Amino acid sequence: MVANAQAHESKSDPGAFVNPADAQAERQFRGSFSGYERNVLFERQGEAWTEVGYALGLDFDEDGRAVAPIDMDGDGDLDLALLSLQGLKMLRNEAPARRWIRITLKPAKGERHALGALVRISADGVKAVDRVRLTAGFHTQVSSELHFGLKDARAADVEVRWPSGAVETFSGLAADARHQLTEGGGATVRPLPAWPAASQPPAARFSLSAPVTTLDGATEALVPTQGAHVINFWAPWCAACAREIPALAGLARRGVPVTGVSVETQDTAQVMRFARTHALTYRNRFATDAVIESFFGVGGALRLPATFVFGPDGRLARSFFREIKASEIEAALRVEGTTARDAWMLAQFELEAGRVRAVGPLLARAERLGARDPAALQEVARLYMRMNQIDRAEAV
Repeated sequence: MVANAQAHESKSDPGAFVNPADAQAERQFRGSFSGYERNVLFERQGEAWTEVGYALGLDFDEDGRAVAPIDMDGDGDLDLALLSLQGLKMLRNEAPARRWIRITLKPAKGERHALGALVRISADGVKAVDRVRLTAGFHTQVSSELHFGLKDARAADVEVRWPSGAVETFSGLAADARHQLTEGGGATVRPLPAWPAASQPPAARFSLSAPVTTLDGATEALVPTQGAHVINFWAPWCAACAREIPALAGLARRGVPVTGVSVETQDTAQVMRFARTHALTYRNRFATDAVIESFFGVGGALRLPATFVFGPDGRLARSFFREIKASEIEAALRVEGTTARDAWMLAQFELEAGRVRAVGPLLARAERLGARDPAALQEVARLYMRMNQIDRAEAV
């Protein structure tokens, strides 16, 4: 915040100089310096890279800061830790397993992590290179253990250029194992650790059938009907919750199914006064432990306001942990507004996960959205081929 600073003034002590106009602007600023930018994730497709963050549901509408890969459940694939200004998320990787290898280096002398060492692997046509480091990206510490994907290879040859300058090759290292390589020595297999079950993060499963309590004390499902729905968690003492109510009420008047869930369940009189004061005309219910656990995890941090948007297919489209605008909800509900690439990437993910029934509608959507995109149609045809639908693939 030095928009008003004069260059000759700041040179004397740039660390301490603050222009009064900048200080005032900083005090009045309410938002993000970098903006709520959608996360991106790239997958390699041959020699090209495809953005798949939206298709895999990783493009959280938060002010992201750091991301680190980590195998928290000890199954060999990498999970993700994501830190934003809105909080910490641990994302478990549930994609179908592929072969992998992990390398830890033990130098003969010097720094014990072998920082700066270069590791190359070769395995049945798979080639990759990585360097030992402790940081990657913005304020992110990563493991000094290197992880390589091997596709279907059962073994790999590994070349190490040590910090000392020496180069060694370790041949035929088994896949799906952690290997410690010692400079001037051999390779040993180390056990694959996992976080203790008691310390693993609780999972949020977003159950739309979780029970809630009506204002007159009855129990019913969170969402009574199938299809698109907006779930908004609020409390009468949450100022931001009160400010976004007109947007939610406007959506409801336009036919968007909206359910408000009050997390204040003890002082029901305060909730009822709030509902009357703010004219909550759309459907509202009291939270239960089951619905809180479903959306925020067992013991998960409850942040208000929180809004979850589910598309016509019942899948979570967007989640907001801040005050929302009606236009943001409307954009999240426009499923057809996604790209053909998003649709076929999601279809590929569903196919590899064995959920074949979900693939057809996604491929049909990709065809509609990609009618003028030959590259997208080629990928759609390829997936039809994998499903043994040759005639459909030829037509595309």
